[in-house]
Amino acid sequence: MWLSMLTLLMLGAPDGPPRLLLERSAEAQGCPDGEALDALVSARLGKAAFSSEGARAVHIRMERDAASARAVIELKELDGTVVGTRTLTTQEAGCAQLRDVLVVTLTIMLDQFAQLPPPVPVTTPPEPPPPVVVPKAPVKVPPRPRPTPVAQAPVVKERRWWALELRSGVTANAGMLPAPAPGVVVGAALKVWRWSVGLELQGVAPALRLQGGRWWTAGGAVAAATACAEVWWFGGCSVVAAGGVVQGITGPGRNGPFTTPQLGGGGRLYVDLPLISALALRWSVDVLAAFNQTRVLLDGHQAWRTPLLTGQGGVWVRWLL
Repeated sequence: MWLSMLTLLMLGAPDGPPRLLLERSAEAQGCPDGEALDALVSARLGKAAFSSEGARAVHIRMERDAASARAVIELKELDGTVVGTRTLTTQEAGCAQLRDVLVVTLTIMLDQFAQLPPPVPVTTPPEPPPPVVVPKAPVKVPPRPRPTPVAQAPVVKERRWWALELRSGVTANAGMLPAPAPGVVVGAALKVWRWSVGLELQGVAPALRLQGGRWWTAGGAVAAATACAEVWWFGGCSVVAAGGVVQGITGPGRNGPFTTPQLGGGGRLYVDLPLISALALRWSVDVLAAFNQTRVLLDGHQAWRTPLLTGQGGVWVRWLL
């Protein structure tokens, strides 16, 4: 392709530099126009790169879209026939990188032509003297400006596909104990893309309840395994929890303390509010089904029984490492 381009320019050498024809699409109107491109290439060559009187033409069509920019170079004969093409494409939607690549390409093309040895003369029969031709006015070469520094492409940090997630928060529990009670939870998870598996430890503050003139206290501790998936800042988890409820009864017929095992499973929905790049505030709601139900008897009567469904809401701080 380069050889055909240089051959075309060499054949057009008697006519001087080629003409520059530039087209820009509506999206590429912010890119350099023909005068600016002519000045940049001439500055690099140290002489006029193009001439408005050239018989042959270098036709350039510049286009842009949301992700890239292109320039299609066509070399045209006297009658408009296209005899050579070259397409330049950049992965940057702006004009700066395309401009620099286009200027360097045209400079190399025209400079290599200037360094070609003269063609071997072909012996032909003598011809009559050529008519007197008035010399053309000399082409004014614009002063060579300072080289324009090539814009460096921004360095994009590659996003890691995995992360360690640490989280802690406070919860409000309903159903695990005889009365609603607050709790504290900490946890960690391994996150891969939008998926994560983790482990949480939770302590629930004791709840008090007056029953038949005696105080009944109960507190709990739970360990839970989670498997989560998220889309944008919303997520859902499956939860399996195991723990125990420590209970005690004061007053006449004091009983306890004694521990009742708890086992359950269910789901969680959450939403994250980003604070900084690695830190977010999380709101969550859990609903768990009890696999075993505990009954507490006072004076032969059932004072409380674990409900089939328990729930809790939480506010967390999530940190990605």
